[in-house]
Amino acid sequence: AWSQWRQARGTAGRALKVTHDVADALGLFGVAALSGGARSGVALILYPHLVSVSVRGGFRYALAFGLLDGGLMGLLALRTPDDPLGPLHVLALLWCAVMGGTASAHLHEMQGQVRAFNRELSAANQQLAATVAANEVARHEQEQTLLQLRDSEERYRRLLQRIQDGVIIIQDGRVAYANEV
Repeated sequence: AWSQWRQARGTAGRALKVTHDVADALGLFGVAALSGGARSGVALILYPHLVSVSVRGGFRYALAFGLLDGGLMGLLALRTPDDPLGPLHVLALLWCAVMGGTASAHLHEMQGQVRAFNRELSAANQQLAATVAANEVARHEQEQTLLQLRDSEERYRRLLQRIQDGVIIIQDGRVAYANEV
């Protein structure tokens, strides 16, 4: 259910993003057309618009918007035929789209690599946490066993001290224990 919700949200979000980007481009075109065409300072805002859209959207998205913004700039250049920079603006916008799209594709690839590396680190961290937990359990069991051994040795020592007969324990050729009798 969660992945379906995210997918539906992603599709709707993409459509909204495309609609918003197209509306921005058309709005800039309209204001530039009413305020002097390609010579208008508003027409130059198509550059940062295109760069932000292309870096955010990926290579194909950048090319699509490069064609849109370049086409709109071409229409503005047709409205001001005495401006020799009009066609140059079209080419510059297309170049911005290519460069922004290339940067975006590279960034998306790097993000994918970072996500993969994070998944590997997460798996290694889970394995490490399981190993640490298992070692903690083993250490606790070892401590319990040592306590039981010490208690057993103490009980055995008290038993040997209370016996009326003499007891000598020899280990490795030396006297390890002798009771007081």
